Amino acid sequence: MRKSILLFTSIFNFTFLIFNCLYCENKVITDVKKWEYIETEHFKIYHYPECKELLPIISEILEDAFNNTTRFYEYRPSKKIPFFIYRNHNEFEQTNIVDVGEGTGGVTEVFKNRFIVYNDGSIRWLRNVIPHEFTHVIQFTVLYEESPLLKALRLSRGIFIPLWMMEGMAEYNTGDIDATTREMVIRDMVSNKNVISLKNLSTFNHLKPHQITPAYKLSETSYHFLVDEYGPDKPQKILKVLRDKLDTSAAFTDTLNISPGLFMKKWEEWLYEKYDDKIIGFKEAKDYGLKLTEDNGDNIPDFNTNPAVSCDGKSMAYITDDDGVNKIVVMSLETKKKKIIAEGNSSQIDVIHNGKISFSPDGNILAFAGEKTQKDYIFIYDIKNEKPSKLPLDIFTVKSPFFSPDGKKIIFIGMERAYNDIYEFNFEDNSVKKITDDMENQSVPSYSPDGNFIAFSQEDSATYQSDVFLFELKTQKKIRLTNFPGNETEPVFSADGERIFFVSDEKVGSPVNIYSVAVDGSGIRKCTDLLTGVSNPCPTPNGQSIVFEYYRNFRKDIYLADISSFENKLQENKQEEFSVESSTENKYLASPIFPYRFKPSLDVLVPFVMYHSEFGLFLATYWQASDLFGNHQISSQLLYSSGSGDLQYSVGYSYLKWRPQFIFSSAGDNSEFVVNSEDIYRDKENTQSIGVVYPLDRFNSISMAVSTKKFTETDKTLDELLADYRTNRYSVAYERDTITGKYLYARFGSDFQLLFRKAFLEYEGDIEYKEYVLRYEKYFPVFSESTVVLGNLFVASEGSNKRYFRLPLRGFSHADDFHIYNRLIAATLEYRFPILTLENIWPISDFFLKSINTFFFTDNGFGFNNTEEYQSVTIDEIKNSVGSGVRFYTFLAGYLLPITVEYAKRTNDSGDRWSFSLGVSLAY
Repeated sequence: MRKSILLFTSIFNFTFLIFNCLYCENKVITDVKKWEYIETEHFKIYHYPECKELLPIISEILEDAFNNTTRFYEYRPSKKIPFFIYRNHNEFEQTNIVDVGEGTGGVTEVFKNRFIVYNDGSIRWLRNVIPHEFTHVIQFTVLYEESPLLKALRLSRGIFIPLWMMEGMAEYNTGDIDATTREMVIRDMVSNKNVISLKNLSTFNHLKPHQITPAYKLSETSYHFLVDEYGPDKPQKILKVLRDKLDTSAAFTDTLNISPGLFMKKWEEWLYEKYDDKIIGFKEAKDYGLKLTEDNGDNIPDFNTNPAVSCDGKSMAYITDDDGVNKIVVMSLETKKKKIIAEGNSSQIDVIHNGKISFSPDGNILAFAGEKTQKDYIFIYDIKNEKPSKLPLDIFTVKSPFFSPDGKKIIFIGMERAYNDIYEFNFEDNSVKKITDDMENQSVPSYSPDGNFIAFSQEDSATYQSDVFLFELKTQKKIRLTNFPGNETEPVFSADGERIFFVSDEKVGSPVNIYSVAVDGSGIRKCTDLLTGVSNPCPTPNGQSIVFEYYRNFRKDIYLADISSFENKLQENKQEEFSVESSTENKYLASPIFPYRFKPSLDVLVPFVMYHSEFGLFLATYWQASDLFGNHQISSQLLYSSGSGDLQYSVGYSYLKWRPQFIFSSAGDNSEFVVNSEDIYRDKENTQSIGVVYPLDRFNSISMAVSTKKFTETDKTLDELLADYRTNRYSVAYERDTITGKYLYARFGSDFQLLFRKAFLEYEGDIEYKEYVLRYEKYFPVFSESTVVLGNLFVASEGSNKRYFRLPLRGFSHADDFHIYNRLIAATLEYRFPILTLENIWPISDFFLKSINTFFFTDNGFGFNNTEEYQSVTIDEIKNSVGSGVRFYTFLAGYLLPITVEYAKRTNDSGDRWSFSLGVSLAY
C-alpha cells in the first residue's frame, strides 16, 4: 500500500514534536508575563512591568542606534520596528519568538523583523547588543522587505549570503565598545598564524567551541578593511547590490570591481600587516608561572576558568567545559589529581554559571552560582559529604558568591529589578541584606581578609566604563580606587589585605593584564605584560602566588605564578575627564503604555504551480502564520494533482504560551494507484491529533497525545470497498534526555523513553490494542574523541488487534513480511570514532565536508508472541548482525547534514545489507 510523502511527513513531525525532540533541551516556561508596549518615533518597545525601569535608557539606545545606523546605510524602515526586552537571561530563554540557548545575547527574526535582547544589569551590554541586532533589522528590511510571498522567494536565495558579511556588518556597527575582546582574539590568531579565512566563515555552525567569538570579530575586521581601503560608502553600496541581485559575487564586482576571493586575500594580507607590530614585545603566561590545565587530547578548545584556592593552599577549584558542559573540578596542587564535584545537565543542576566560585574558610564547602528550571541559585556544595544544597534566596538573578573570612556570610551579586547590586547572606538566620542599592552596575565582590571591606567593580552609568571600588561596611561608604580610560574589573584582596589585585585593559583595545592597587588607592602597579588577556586572579593564602586564567589559541587555561615574578611597574592613575551629555529628561520617551493585543499575521507563503496539458494542474503550497510573541503558531501544507486526483494536506497549530505546550495536527491523503497493472485503488486517510508536552525541567518531560484516524480503501475498477475502519488512540510518555556533545556529534549523556499507547473502541473506533515501549540509549566517552553507544529496546503489543513488528536490527529486511512479532527485545553496541576532521571548508562554502567518522556495531534481538515462546527461547534463536559504517559530517547551506553509509552482515544466515541514510540514530 502506497504511503504519501506528505502524510508520512506530517505524522512524523507531530510524533517528533511530542516524543522525540532529541539533541535539544526542553523550554520551561515558569511565568506568563503581562506584556505591554510603548512607542518611540521609530520603535514599539514591548516589555512587562518588571522591565519598566529600563524603558528610558532603552528608548534612548534604540533611537541612537536608529539614527546612527540609518544615516550610515542611507536607508530608513517605513514602519515602526517591534523590539522586545527581557528582564534576565532565564526569562529570555522562555521566549517563543525564536529558540535561544545559554550563549545567546540577542536575536533578530526575519519574518516579522522583530529583535529581542535581555538585560544583564549593564548599560554597556545594552549599548553593544542593541546596535548589533538593529543592524540585522536593517539588513533584513533592505534584503527581504516584501510581501510574504516574495519574502519566501528572496529568503530561499538569501540563505547563501555568507554569514561573515551579515555578522561583520553588525559588529562593525557597535563601534569600539567591545574592542578589547576583538583585539585580544585577533592578536591571538595573528601571533599563532591561525586566522580563520573568511571563505571558511560562510556559516559559523561548523566552528569548534570558543571559535564563534573570534569568527564574529574577524568578520568585523573585514568591514574595517573595507572602509579603510575602499571608502566609508562601500558597506551600504554592497548591501544595496545584495538587495537587487542577492548575489555575493555581484556585490563585490559591482561595488569594488574585484571578486570576493580577491577581497578575502587582500583582507588577510591587511590583517597580518596591521597586527604585526601589535604582537611584539609581550610576554606569555608561561613566563610568569606554571600551567595547571591542559588540552584533554581532543583538539577542541576548552575554557578552564574562575580558579579558587582553598584556605590551606593545597587544592584549587575551577570551572571547565572540557566535555561541552560546565562542571566544577577540584585539583590537588601537589599531585594534579582532579575530581569532579558538580556538573550541569544533572538532576540537581541544569547549568553551572561561568562566574566566581569560593571556598569556605575551613575548605569544606564550595559556593557557586547555577541554574535549575529557569531560576538562578547559589549552590553550597559540601565537599566531605558530596552533597549540594541551595541558599534560600528570592532573587531572580544571582552570581559571583564569596565567603566571609569567618565563614558565616556570603556576598554575591543579585538583580531584583534592572541593575546588579551586592547582597550579603547570613548563615545564622538565613537573612539577606542588600549592601548596595543604586542604578550603577556592580560585579564580582570580594571580602577583605579582616572582613571590614568589600572590593568590587562598578560600571559608570555615563561612560559605561568600569572601575574598582572599596565599600567600608562600618561606615557604608563607597570609595573609588581606579579610573583608567579602560575597564578595571574582578578585584580581589591580597592575602595580607594591603593591596587589591584586579584586571584591566587600561585603555580600549589594549591587552587585559593584572594590576594591583593599595587599599587607599595609591601605588597602582602593572603586574603582567601579556599578549592577549588575563582574567580572574586569585591569590594563594600564603601570599606568595596567584592563580589566573589566560586566553591563548582559542582556549583559556589556568596558571600558577609567583608574585615575586611580577613586574610591578608603577602606573599613573589617570583621572580622565569624560564628555557626557546628561539630562533628567529623556528626549525619546513620551509615550503612554499600551496593553498588548493579540494580532496574528502571515509569516511566509511558498506556492508552487505547474500545468501540463496531459497531466493537468499540480499545486503545492506552504504557509505559516503566528502572533507577535510566537505563542500561537499555525502552518499548512497542500499538494494537489488534478490529473490523478491526489490531494494531500497537513495543518498544524501550536499553543505555546504556558508551560504545557499544546499541539494540534490534521493531515490527510486522497490518492490513487495501480495494483497488478489492472486494478485502480483509491485510498483515503485522515488523521487528527492533539498533544500536550509538559516539561518537568530542561531534560525531563511527560507528554500525552490523542488521535483519530479514518482509513478507507476502494477498488475503483470493481467498485468494491476493501477497507473501512477508524483508529482512536491515546498515548502517555515520559522522557529524560541528557545527550550532548562537545562538537558535531554526541558523546555524553543518555536518553530514556517510556511510552504507553492504547487504541480503543469508544467513539466509533474499530481497532483495539495496547502497546508498551521502553527505549534506553547511553553514551560512554572513551579516549579523547571516541564514544561507545549502548542501546536497548523493549516493545510489546496486546489486544484483539495487536500490532506486529519486525526486529529493528541492521542487516535484516524491513519488508512487511517480517512484521511477525508482537513483542521484541533488542540491544545494540556501537563504537564510534573520528578518522579525519578538516579545518578548512571543502569543497565549496554552500556544501562542505567537515569530518569523517567510522563506527563498528553489533545488533542483537529476538521476537516472540507469548510468554511460552519467551521462556523457551534458545541462544540460536537470538538474531545477530555485525557491521561497520562511515559517517560524513557535512553542512548544507549552513546546516549540519550527517550522511551515513553502513554495511551489516547477519551471523545467523550469512545475509547482508548495505544502507544509506541522512542523520545519526540507532536502528530503532
